[in-house]
Amino acid sequence: MKKTFYLVLIMLLAGCSAGHERLKLDAELYVGGLQGAENLTFDGRGNLYVTGLDGVIYLVRPAGPQGRVVSRAKLGRLCFGVVYYEGWVYAGVRRAGDGLLDGRIMQLGPDLSDRSLLTAAIPGLNGFALKDKYLYYTSSEGIFLRHGRVYRVNLDAANFEDPEIFADDLGWVNGLAFAADGQTLYYTEMFGGLWQFDVTTGEKSRIYDPGFGQIFDDLDVAPDGSLWVCFNSGAALMHFDAHGGLEGVYEVSRMGAPSACAFAGDPAFGDEGLYVTEFGRKGGSLKKDGRGVWLVRLPQ
Repeated sequence: MKKTFYLVLIMLLAGCSAGHERLKLDAELYVGGLQGAENLTFDGRGNLYVTGLDGVIYLVRPAGPQGRVVSRAKLGRLCFGVVYYEGWVYAGVRRAGDGLLDGRIMQLGPDLSDRSLLTAAIPGLNGFALKDKYLYYTSSEGIFLRHGRVYRVNLDAANFEDPEIFADDLGWVNGLAFAADGQTLYYTEMFGGLWQFDVTTGEKSRIYDPGFGQIFDDLDVAPDGSLWVCFNSGAALMHFDAHGGLEGVYEVSRMGAPSACAFAGDPAFGDEGLYVTEFGRKGGSLKKDGRGVWLVRLPQ
């Protein structure tokens, strides 16, 4: 009960957005009918996988200008991070009996069948990233989950019982994204802003602090090396150049609080913009009533 109280209290404090002029971006609902969309990944083969706050994972395929849900599977009470590697989908799932903020890693076939749990409950399991043959995931514990780590698992070896600690002594870690050369890991802390981790030296530094109580969620690296960050509490997207300089804060027409974003990198989906999951509608993020995935048209 204490965990629930503290989590809700802190999220309620996150009602004001960072004090920057808002620019505008257009978007359209790419696929709807989802009950609070959390995370997403593309497999490069014409498939988009979306996890939902209702514990469902969705398989989406292009159908003209919009996407269509072709399959879905109920995995637990809540689903979050998701990646695709060599014919398998790996998703974070919270099941009955797991702690309030804990989760497990599940493996699924590409059509969402052939499911198996790979881990026991992991404290504060949240963000996922894939780089080469490694699955990276975040785990946080302690008071307000202030002790965060990034683990990695060699998916070819499937050594989930003995994951490697990749980065330690972080805060409440949320989203993960690698620079194209793999030498920098960008990550967000739930209430600590945007950070970078030097893979060679192990040094970490904060790129941007959004202010007290503000929630940064997931992020992705654009083809030009710049960063797009989901500013959940501000119901906006934030754009940073490749050196960490703030380029703009964007309010997206009709879209509510964003959770995760990704560039498709898949010819079947084109290269028209940024795909963003909607955690909740404007003014109601805690209700987890997001409608699905939005396709956001980015500035040229």
